[in-house]
Amino acid sequence: MHFPTSGIMDYAQTDGFQKDLALVSFCLWMKNSDRENYGTPVSYANQTEDNLLSLIDYNGFALYVNGRHVITDVTANDGRWHFICVSWASVEGAWKIYKDGVLEDYGFGLAAGTLVSGIGQAMDTSSLAKNRIVSKEGLAKPNLLSDK
Repeated sequence: MHFPTSGIMDYAQTDGFQKDLALVSFCLWMKNSDRENYGTPVSYANQTEDNLLSLIDYNGFALYVNGRHVITDVTANDGRWHFICVSWASVEGAWKIYKDGVLEDYGFGLAAGTLVSGIGQAMDTSSLAKNRIVSKEGLAKPNLLSDK
């Protein structure tokens, strides 16, 4: 996918999951050189929560799970392709962010003991509108994996 301009009209959308998730991992290739906007490579939402599972702000990624978040110094806006992988587990709220195969940041306590709602949910354009950009230049092969 190639998104040549900033805006909220360029995005990919997927169906939700068949069950609630206690473990989640997602990976994507992205290329971006935007240093002014607050981009959103991944946004998974429902009618009541904009940030069930979101990775926002490629100037310093923030990872959201069930509305709770951590802010990192992991960036992906230098104009080069990067392979970004994120994992989260309900047990202890353990999370990790990898960039180009290297563990860049990790922690515990992010939405510990909760489940990411899965039934009938989809990526939500209202949260994309709030964050302005999905990706200005490119997004390739997004993959989302669960525990089953």
